[in-house]
Amino acid sequence: MGKYGLIGLSFKRGEETVKSGIINKEEHSMALKILSVDDDPSITKLLSILLGSYGMKVIIANSGAQGVEMARNESPDLVLLDIMMPDMNGLEVCQAIRTFSDVPILAFSALGGRDQVAKAMEAGFNGFLEKPASGDVLVAHITKLTEGRG
Repeated sequence: MGKYGLIGLSFKRGEETVKSGIINKEEHSMALKILSVDDDPSITKLLSILLGSYGMKVIIANSGAQGVEMARNESPDLVLLDIMMPDMNGLEVCQAIRTFSDVPILAFSALGGRDQVAKAMEAGFNGFLEKPASGDVLVAHITKLTEGRG
């Protein structure tokens, strides 16, 4: 069983970098619906490939406003949310989602540090993961936050 990871905008397996395709066929039978919200379409596409390889269904929003609407209409099991976005930042999106849902929301952002994590948690996030993160760590966070869902 190989280790797979999200490294920048490519996936890494051992010493081999894989740019596209299903890269992990581990035995994960999760039927979770994940809403990935990031203004960078290349990030949401790669996350869709990665999480899809774990058996998760990934729906994508490339703006904060679209993310709020999709969270309302699609009833995801978890929202994977970037912090830095131009129209609505991740904190605003999280607060908007919290007005109608208690879905787990995981911050997945290049912005780190104690202050940013504290702001995210105060805004209603359930967890914080700094980019880049390995695929295994991302899936572990998702699994922990969605226990009993899906």
